[in-house]
Amino acid sequence: MSCSRIRPALAPRPPRRFLLLWLVLVLPLWCVGCSDDDPEAPKPENITRTWQMTVCEYRHETNDALHVDLVADGWVIVLTINDNGAFRYAWTQPGGSEEYYDGTWTIDGDTVSLRRTGFAFSWDFTTVVQESNLTMRGAHVEYDFDDDGTGEPAIWNLTGRT
Repeated sequence: MSCSRIRPALAPRPPRRFLLLWLVLVLPLWCVGCSDDDPEAPKPENITRTWQMTVCEYRHETNDALHVDLVADGWVIVLTINDNGAFRYAWTQPGGSEEYYDGTWTIDGDTVSLRRTGFAFSWDFTTVVQESNLTMRGAHVEYDFDDDGTGEPAIWNLTGRT
């Protein structure tokens, strides 16, 4: 028997009315996740506002087991990005008082750079804005994971909302 004569069994076709019912009922549910609110690259008009951080994470560059999220540990962190090129990064430790530093910010594509006043370097974050949500990832910093007074290489990630 040649292979060309073997035919797979065909499943019965549903009546057309079921196809119409499927299009009316199922297709809208399938597209619930579809949205016009796709993430977009940062622009002055969508990033200049006050962001309440929901995540402030430091991850060790070479040991992924070492990481800390200051917001999860009770810190309150607010990043204000002004339309005049200035920013303020403010934090309050649990039981402490607010501290802050100021600086300038710039955008280049999807990279937002924060340069603290008086410092020669900047923190460069890959940034995405989606409506009232901000994600900034990948700035190279130092963080003292073992609290010995010496910073270790880390990646700084921020997530916030308005």
